[in-house]
Amino acid sequence: MRNYILILSLLWLTSCSSLLYYPTPDYYYPPHRFGLKPQEYWITLNSQKKIFSWYFKTTNPLVDKKTKSEKSKGLIVFLHGNGENISSHYLQLSWILDDGYDLFIFDYPGYGLSEGDPKTDTVVAASSEALKWAYQFNEKKPLIIYGQSMGGITALKAIENCQDQIKIAALILDGTFYSYQKIAREKLSEHWLTWVLQPFAYILLSDEYAPQNYEHLKGIPKLVIVGLRDTLVPPHWGQELYNKLPDQKTIWEQPYAKHTETFWTEDKMYRIKFLNYLDQALIKN
Repeated sequence: MRNYILILSLLWLTSCSSLLYYPTPDYYYPPHRFGLKPQEYWITLNSQKKIFSWYFKTTNPLVDKKTKSEKSKGLIVFLHGNGENISSHYLQLSWILDDGYDLFIFDYPGYGLSEGDPKTDTVVAASSEALKWAYQFNEKKPLIIYGQSMGGITALKAIENCQDQIKIAALILDGTFYSYQKIAREKLSEHWLTWVLQPFAYILLSDEYAPQNYEHLKGIPKLVIVGLRDTLVPPHWGQELYNKLPDQKTIWEQPYAKHTETFWTEDKMYRIKFLNYLDQALIKN
């Protein structure tokens, strides 16, 4: 029995790069049910695979007094977590469309309609291309990058890869971590069956596609969001990440929030707080 458990655990570890991701092809919450009509875009990657995306225009644009033209306050690029696909994740931030912001969300390779296989290298590469696409598509709009859960560590590496090709107005890191190896070891330590396997996290998982440095984030307003009741990505991950980041950083430690619940607890008061944060961040840019 002991050998059987060991073999199963090793098999899990050897394929855990793919098991970091849990994509589905399901169509969860059609935007039209909520009165939303996103524009659909396909982004072609260097691999010639294509990823699928939605662009939501704000429902409450600013109006230029002179030209009477409409515009948004900025564009939020949302890098979602490791499960499901954009047809569920967009609801995390769709509320912000009423407050003057556009929202762009894309699916990683293998998620939803996107082509390819989800692995750390393909997910990071696709995210880098999506960030560049979003910046070039709306070069005159402030670019706000929001990485949630797995999307946070992905965003950090993607920004590192294309730092010279995009200009970021603000970076939001919500319920995320900074090392695949370390969080895998932590998860293995939580159960007596896998406790002895902790060292294998460093042998069989790579941090090649985790952030290697943070100096290029200097001068960019950065917000780290931590749910103090988060059991999936415990609070210390966000706190440690905050300590690694350079200047112009803020941390919110939300006492009643579980994983990615920031805008759904405490009478949604953090929505107002977030809008105020963005207003201040955009003034600095």
